[in-house]
Amino acid sequence: MSAIDSNLLKRGLPLFTFFILLGLLSGCGGAKTVIKTPVPNASGAPGDEEEGSAGKTNSSPNPGNSVQPKTNLIQSPLSSPENRPVMVPANCKPFVVTDTKGLQAFEVEGGRTGLFVRETTCTGFNAIKSTLTLPYYHSSASHGEEPWVYYGFKDGSTDIEAGFSYQRGDSSTNPRWIPYLRKGGKFDYSYEGVPTGSTVNVMAVYNPSASRLELYVDGALVKSIAVHYDEAQLRIRRMTTIAVRDNDFNGVTPAVNTLSNVVWRNTMLSPDHGANFPVPFDRAPLTALKLNDGPWVGSIYWPSDKVRYERSIESNVQVISILGENQ
Repeated sequence: MSAIDSNLLKRGLPLFTFFILLGLLSGCGGAKTVIKTPVPNASGAPGDEEEGSAGKTNSSPNPGNSVQPKTNLIQSPLSSPENRPVMVPANCKPFVVTDTKGLQAFEVEGGRTGLFVRETTCTGFNAIKSTLTLPYYHSSASHGEEPWVYYGFKDGSTDIEAGFSYQRGDSSTNPRWIPYLRKGGKFDYSYEGVPTGSTVNVMAVYNPSASRLELYVDGALVKSIAVHYDEAQLRIRRMTTIAVRDNDFNGVTPAVNTLSNVVWRNTMLSPDHGANFPVPFDRAPLTALKLNDGPWVGSIYWPSDKVRYERSIESNVQVISILGENQ
């Protein structure tokens, strides 16, 4: 058990660092009841840079039939829960910033946008899947905060979010989590949400043969969006966040409530567009980087004194809570 947090920010950087950073930046069940819900008006998840336009398709090409570039993998001394060798990118240098005590918001990319755990992989992966439990959150409209739980896919220029946005509901609807895609400032929401407390299987796959990023929930394609990634630079991140609108706190926690027990089970990574998922996320190399005269980017927990992170390596289970006023 350890305490930790994460997010992202804009910066100016020297040319050498810029080329290093290209490809590093990431800003990287049970039964359920389906609730029909209107499209929300949300401000967006904290911390990540995107551009482009949203779109969707009703086609669902088989993610396992696409052609992919070869990835240089080596055998890790670690083993998977099934005692199979874990294959990881050969030139990755794993690093995660778990203690952000003493850092100010501008020193963490996305630090002004909210509270979060950002976990960013090395290159070499292009699909991710998890069994995810989405908890209830006591959201206050006056605070303007919004939980977001999602995957991010980013190469040197294009960033897309794929996951769930929390909506507090109103007099006619209950609180629920809504699947969405985000590219740039544009969002594409599903009209079907899942109730709080639901456990769902969620997978995001980059399908190069169709030039689309696809989001699946419980095996069904719910959203996809047109994109062409440079896979040599593509990195995947897993995000657990509470976004706060117009937040500019410097070491001062904004007025949010606690997001308790977001449970990621059996998060697995694929190097072949979903044909196989041989690498447990829990044992994959995660990356962080301190830019010259800039912020920390990549895997970081922000602020670390407000994050509770419980990990079971053998069972590949991570339980993440972000602590607020009602902790």
